[in-house]
Amino acid sequence: MVKAFDDEQVTIDFNHPLAGKTLSFEVEIFEVKAILAS
Repeated sequence: MVKAFDDEQVTIDFNHPLAGKTLSFEVEIFEVKAILAS
């Protein structure tokens, strides 16, 4: 995204639009399997 520009310089922000934002997810667990120690 171009943040600023003039006749000699362009400032571009390559960060993702969600960078620095708090994200929340809702998940559903379908299955849990036990792992046997070897």
